[in-house]
Amino acid sequence: MKIKFICLILALGLTSLIFSENGHDDHEGHDHDNHSKNEESHDDHSGHGHDEHEEDLKLSPKIIGEIGLTVETVTKKNIGETVAAKGKIVTNPNNFAKIGSLISGRVAKIHSKLGDFVKKGDVLFEIESTEIVGVISDFISSKSELEVAKTNFERLQNLKKSEIGSAKNLLEAKAQFEIASAKFKAADLVIHTIGFTDKDLDEIFESDSHSKVLFKIRASITGEISFSDIKLGQFISEEVTVFEITNYSKIWVEVSLFEKDFGKVQNGNKVEVKLPMRNSILGGKIIRIGKTLSEIDRTIPLLVELEKPQGLIVNSFVEVNLFSNSKLTLAVPNQSLQFEGGENFVFVEEEPNKFERKAVFLGQKFDNYTEILSGLTENDKIVVEGSFYLKSKLAGENIGGHSH
Repeated sequence: MKIKFICLILALGLTSLIFSENGHDDHEGHDHDNHSKNEESHDDHSGHGHDEHEEDLKLSPKIIGEIGLTVETVTKKNIGETVAAKGKIVTNPNNFAKIGSLISGRVAKIHSKLGDFVKKGDVLFEIESTEIVGVISDFISSKSELEVAKTNFERLQNLKKSEIGSAKNLLEAKAQFEIASAKFKAADLVIHTIGFTDKDLDEIFESDSHSKVLFKIRASITGEISFSDIKLGQFISEEVTVFEITNYSKIWVEVSLFEKDFGKVQNGNKVEVKLPMRNSILGGKIIRIGKTLSEIDRTIPLLVELEKPQGLIVNSFVEVNLFSNSKLTLAVPNQSLQFEGGENFVFVEEEPNKFERKAVFLGQKFDNYTEILSGLTENDKIVVEGSFYLKSKLAGENIGGHSH
């Protein structure tokens, strides 16, 4: 009985051992399979990698309009230490003229009106006057007397050469000729001073004696008629101004410079003039520095001549930046610059609505502009307003493109 029991125990132990070994083999195979699958999965993940880092963006015209994106052409600029001041647009007194008549009369014809562009010498209006008759009469009389005196003097000169005429008569004729010549010069000076031209006088001599003589008043400078106060039939006296002409090709800015900044500027310094009404900037230079300090606000007057003054409104106020120790160099607006990852960069418009990030190396930084040492060339087009939006959008796309 004991022998049977022992045999049963041995049989059960052997069976358990066999099952245990088979189970271990199955477990090892399962682990190996799982490990292989994990390695394959890891290989698949490693093979996916990262998307290539994108450096450019393309925006639709709608988005560009919504964010107010602006593009500016890169140019060389005069930059340096700046002195801020206030100014006022004024006309160059050498390019401004008041037009009236040097003789009194009534307006007979009007050839120009307010806003017209006229050239020097153009007829603006014509008047009729009894004074004109007297001036013309004196001119014609003096001219006739001169011709008679000249003829008589030349005749006596010829007689004297032939030893026929007397020396006394020749001297008297010479004196009469000189007097007549002086009278004619005076009459000629008067008639040309009041505005008659040689062509006008020729027309008077060629016209019918009963024709009405009209006095033509001409433009003394080229420019635009900026003031007009004239009507047909209006009587004009000598002291009345009926037209004002302004030549806007050269406009000045009167600048009030504070006493503390006087030593920072000199004639020829470059200037930037900000026009609030047009949201634009014009260049210019200092052409005169005053010598008298205002006792009211302790300022010194400067005159700035603008380079391209078209479309300005005289007497409007402007903001002025005066450059001290300036230099001509490639520069971009400060708001166009962005910084990330230890790199300064801008966005360049490579083609319409397509923008590329481009690294730049910076020089000196000033109030509104920063010097560019490398990375850009003249005539590159860079984003000014909206560059931060492009930076944010580019960063978002790069982050969104990574797989883990």
